[in-house]
Amino acid sequence: MPKDFALPKSWGDWALAKFPDWTQDHVREVAATFRDHWVPMAGSRGVKLEWEGPWRNWCRNARGPERATGARASQAWWASDASVAAEAERLGLQPAQAGESALAFKGRVQAAIDNGGVPPAQPRQSRVGIVDPTEVSPRAKKGMPAGAVAGMKAILKASRARKNQPITDEDDV
Repeated sequence: MPKDFALPKSWGDWALAKFPDWTQDHVREVAATFRDHWVPMAGSRGVKLEWEGPWRNWCRNARGPERATGARASQAWWASDASVAAEAERLGLQPAQAGESALAFKGRVQAAIDNGGVPPAQPRQSRVGIVDPTEVSPRAKKGMPAGAVAGMKAILKASRARKNQPITDEDDV
């Protein structure tokens, strides 16, 4: 790359069109880092047949103005509980729900980021519904369900009838 490299206007226009959040000052800053990287490059690595392709790749890998400066650059959204909550609010997600672990909440935020900022769909409920494990159903209190008890009685009666054993009142328990 020539030492007196100056970014062609068409390359800067491409960057501004490709990255709408970039400003002209930011494009100039990215161009300066591009030039500072490639001008001192010795040997075949510093020689290209054309430089527009490397410029486009450089831009694609560059950080935008929001990510290059300010609080967001110094702290990743997942670095603290407060920053996770702030990112969730920015994405329009509900705050951490009662009983939701910090890891599950981070997963929900990451899923929204991966989904283009759209919150993930709520988990589907089963057809039966959600069963509270602390509640005991009336059938569970008695033991076996009524249908199972009737079936066991019928099997016991049939078995005793084949063996010519008397059927007692205990069979009707």
